[in-house]
Amino acid sequence: MMRMYQCQVIPGLLQTPEYAEAVFRGGGTLSGKEVQRNVDARMQRQHVLTRHRPLHLWAVIDEAALHRMPSTTKVMCEQLRHLINMAMHHNVNIQVLPFAAGMHAALSGSFVMLDFPSELDPSIVYTETSTDILFVQESESVRRYVSDFSHLNAAALRPTETIRFLKQSLESYEEHVQP
Repeated sequence: MMRMYQCQVIPGLLQTPEYAEAVFRGGGTLSGKEVQRNVDARMQRQHVLTRHRPLHLWAVIDEAALHRMPSTTKVMCEQLRHLINMAMHHNVNIQVLPFAAGMHAALSGSFVMLDFPSELDPSIVYTETSTDILFVQESESVRRYVSDFSHLNAAALRPTETIRFLKQSLESYEEHVQP
């Protein structure tokens, strides 16, 4: 299982190719070739959600990520449609953490927890910066992330409420799409 909290963008495993491209182009530091290589790799990784015996993904996405506009409104509409579709999969749980939740347990930023089926393989957490990835394996620190995720889960919209929220967001964006 992969549990994650994303505060700025839609999680990579749930991104459309166009949205992923906008994310990688956003900083203006990658060449076109590097952008395409990263997008291709991201799309390839997404197969873990649709393969035989798929990964179980539980994503809490901050509402801010739904307001951070990628390249165009059309790209955001496609991204929201994709999120709604993915939320219907049996192995994908998506929750939106609304602004109304106020201050919350993960104000320090996004993180990913990887849980393994064997007790011999303890959970690990990783966080990313623009240049590095930090892996957290120390049990006390991992427990803190587990606790933070529990608080985020409790503060976020339930999955059915999230789907409604995403549909409302999509309708709002569709009003602004140029034909």
